[in-house]
Amino acid sequence: MEEIRNVFRNISPIDHRYSQSESDVFVALVLYLSEEAVINSCVSAEIALIKAHLTMRGELTQEYIDRLNRVASQVKPNEVYI
Repeated sequence: MEEIRNVFRNISPIDHRYSQSESDVFVALVLYLSEEAVINSCVSAEIALIKAHLTMRGELTQEYIDRLNRVASQVKPNEVYI
């Protein structure tokens, strides 16, 4: 049976050739090179900018940090592309 994969975890259009035979390598690289990784990095950067802005204004509190981290963890790659 063919495995159905999340397109946001692809590294390249030819992943299907190598992801099965080199699954350990593929799984390790997905964390850094996939579209999902790019989106997660962008979210992290945006959250860091918000925190820096609030810090400069003297308004960053633990409540804001917790809320921003919670929001960041809820971002789903497929929802970004809707």
